[in-house]
Amino acid sequence: MLIVLAAGRGERMGGPKALMRVGPGRGGAEPWWKAQSRRIADAGFAPRQVIWVVSQTVADGIGDDPSGGGVERAVAVDSRAPMFASVIAGVREAGRAERGAFPSGVYVLPVDVPAPSARVFESLRAHEVGIPRYGSAHGHPVWLEWGFVERVLLPRADDAGARLDEIIRPFAVEVSTDDASVVTNLNTPRDVEDWASRS
Repeated sequence: MLIVLAAGRGERMGGPKALMRVGPGRGGAEPWWKAQSRRIADAGFAPRQVIWVVSQTVADGIGDDPSGGGVERAVAVDSRAPMFASVIAGVREAGRAERGAFPSGVYVLPVDVPAPSARVFESLRAHEVGIPRYGSAHGHPVWLEWGFVERVLLPRADDAGARLDEIIRPFAVEVSTDDASVVTNLNTPRDVEDWASRS
């Protein structure tokens, strides 16, 4: 399962990052959530394996898209809530047993990090908690085995000050990769322009 965190307000972007426009042409050709969905599919995830954690604004933007092709699984959270609340909402949705089976684990990917190649996702699964590293920087997505989620993450669910990076740090194994996407953060319109010019 892949959890995409897309509930933030995107203040530096000027609006929710999932709805930013990317691609050629004035204002970008399409909303980022569509481009990100393709990248996720290219990495080998079926729509049912992807849980989007979104704000109501993002949910409305996806639902109102005239070209259709929305996301299959989405959970709405308050955009003012801390990021950890989004992680927990996604984990709880992933943990709803389907056909009697829980997932083996979850990947957590902020929406503003372009989904990397399938090779990156696969390499992270060799560890209980895997974090990709490109050069000297670590990035996303992170991989969390389900046993770790139940044992360490969910007991902190109601901790308003909890941060995923701090919780997983003692357990994480950094996995080297040659995919720069893992350390790319599309935080501002300039970041998007720079990334698009390199892609």
